[in-house]
Amino acid sequence: MSLQTEGPSTITTTMVDYTAGGQNGWHTHPGMVIVTLTKGSIEWYDGNCKLTVYNAGDSWMEGSQLHYFRVLGTSATQFVATFIVAQGQANRIDQPAPPCAAALGLDQVGIARSPHVRPRIGAGRR
Repeated sequence: MSLQTEGPSTITTTMVDYTAGGQNGWHTHPGMVIVTLTKGSIEWYDGNCKLTVYNAGDSWMEGSQLHYFRVLGTSATQFVATFIVAQGQANRIDQPAPPCAAALGLDQVGIARSPHVRPRIGAGRR
């Protein structure tokens, strides 16, 4: 397997905890994100408000598509995310909720999570 980018890139891995009831707001990424949920369960929604449930041990990829998630149940969640973005770009871009979100109560803006975002596990440039 190899990875080729279109220019200088930054690879950053973070571990993030979300409290019960937490959500991460509608957003996109300017590159690729590889996510592994290490604890708990989430409801993940795409820009058409299509639901996917992820549980501890699940992994998936995100990118420029609009998405949102919220914590399921009464326990906190934890995940590890590896971002591959163009050098100098933010890992995340906040976006307005799509029209379908209001009917589902998914029209929150911004990040609501526990204040515990662990420092970068590793960061490098390619």
